Amino acid sequence: MDLAIRHYANLWQEVIDVSATQPFDLLCRGRDRELRVEVKGTTSLGLSVLLTRNEVRHAQANNGRVALFVVSNIVANVSGCNGGTIDIVEPWDIRKDELDPIAFECRLHARRPANAQKGEGG
Repeated sequence: MDLAIRHYANLWQEVIDVSATQPFDLLCRGRDRELRVEVKGTTSLGLSVLLTRNEVRHAQANNGRVALFVVSNIVANVSGCNGGTIDIVEPWDIRKDELDPIAFECRLHARRPANAQKGEGG
């Protein structure tokens, strides 16, 4: 996030970390313009990143007003993270990328007997 904030602070009048309350990470504002930035970090080559359902929906609904800021090749160790290669897709048109669902939530409560207790069974 620090790299993204520093990058956009040089380009925009205002850069706000909204990651705690919005389905994206940074809101950049300047005059009558606005850019929403999704920030991703990975120790991999960065050929793909994981996105939440809300991040995907937001990028789809705000096409042309969103950027993707990826830091790849991060070296993580006990003292923290360093290094990394920055790749910025701006504007980010998620429709041009390949989305592959890799996880599903399986709600088992609908199949459990009414008298089943937590921790029982296998």
